[in-house]
Amino acid sequence: MQTLTLRVLVATTPLILLMTIAILSETIKRHHSRRTVKRIASGALKGLAQGPLMRG
Repeated sequence: MQTLTLRVLVATTPLILLMTIAILSETIKRHHSRRTVKRIASGALKGLAQGPLMRG
């Protein structure tokens, strides 16, 4: 179980970093960027769902 959680953490860390960078850049560009944030979040969630399945 520990190796699985470690894999998930390793897989999610870059995605989380990318999300935060993208959200920060979008909010700096325009303050009303809720749609883009939702898009990024949904894309990241899809990636999270697919990541462990593809690697496992």
